[in-house]
Amino acid sequence: MRTVFFICWITYTSTYIGRLNFNASMGEMMTSDHFSKSQLGLVAAAFFFAYGIGQFISGILGDRVSPKLLVFLGLTCSSALNLAMGISSTYEMMVILWSLNGLAQSLTWSPMAKLIADRLPKKESFRALAVLTTTVPAGTLITYLMCSLLIDYSGWRMVFDMAAFLMFPVAVVWYIVISKLEHKADNGGFTEQSPALAATGTTFPLHHTPLYTLFAVSGLLFIGMGAMLHGILKDGIMTWMPTYLAEGYHTGSSLAIRLTMVLPVINLAGVYLAGLINRKIFQNELVTAAALFALTVLALLVLIGYGKNSLPLALLMLGIVTSAMLGVNAMLVSFVPVYFRESGRVSTVSGLLNSATYVGSALSSYGIGAVAEQLGWGFTRLSWCVLALGGAVICVIASGRWRAFTRKI
Repeated sequence: MRTVFFICWITYTSTYIGRLNFNASMGEMMTSDHFSKSQLGLVAAAFFFAYGIGQFISGILGDRVSPKLLVFLGLTCSSALNLAMGISSTYEMMVILWSLNGLAQSLTWSPMAKLIADRLPKKESFRALAVLTTTVPAGTLITYLMCSLLIDYSGWRMVFDMAAFLMFPVAVVWYIVISKLEHKADNGGFTEQSPALAATGTTFPLHHTPLYTLFAVSGLLFIGMGAMLHGILKDGIMTWMPTYLAEGYHTGSSLAIRLTMVLPVINLAGVYLAGLINRKIFQNELVTAAALFALTVLALLVLIGYGKNSLPLALLMLGIVTSAMLGVNAMLVSFVPVYFRESGRVSTVSGLLNSATYVGSALSSYGIGAVAEQLGWGFTRLSWCVLALGGAVICVIASGRWRAFTRKI
């Protein structure tokens, strides 16, 4: 288990270096190369839109094609595309390259979740996926630290070169380690879990049930809507955070990036608290997600009322918001798909929910920039609050159906 988890953690953390580097560099790109918010927002949106479409495709592929091959291909292509971004000079070219990067990176998460769910016992799968959620703050912290240093000394283009040089060796190590584990499995040392009903003892014949029926029975449609709203908040806020701090509190680009690094540290606590609350109190992923959305509403109200003139308070409230959204991510995107293991659709469901998440991310990456440019950050903060309230309501509506579904498996 440790080897599987460790290689998955390292590999998925590296993907954030090759995607968040653009977000971290946006402020400097506007300052040094005079790109507009709308232009860079379109580039970020192109990534998330392509990533969302790719998640749907890779989710289906992940249940049919070797996860080892898909992840290796995704990381290798992402490395090459980051190199190309480092020499691009127009935002039109960046839109093309970064959308292709979104497609490449979409080949990683769903196949990896499939690998974990199939190779580990169910209880350990939940634990591994919960801890794997820490790749988000870890990858964010590493990326923003790297970008702040490189921007100070070399400019924003070196950020993409460094990401490429880091990701390709990780791809090679991934392929070698997983190949060895597969060889060990052939010799009986690393067995795959059987999806047979007799082995699981479930009373609900999931693997004979069409996907559209699973949607109706489990409430996946509502879960997807909640995932989309959390994607708007999670990735939209993180994408524009350095720009928001630089413009709203008059920090420079490099300092804004360093201040943003405070959030991943806070987010680490959010991951564990969300899992603890779900296990000890609610025991329902949708109820836990609803509570985290409600916490987000409260934090944003404090930000709107008292944080406009206080940078420390703003960082604290935004830390609570991003931590809560990371907890929602664990509930809806990491935990929910594991319940579909017996149906053989872990990767498919993971891909669908990730796709919904990144549709939201795409909308917010362009939308937040456009709204902030036209209506200001005050209206933008209010829109975040309304979206979080909508997420809480949707998760409450879906929680009853989800509880009934999980009790049958």
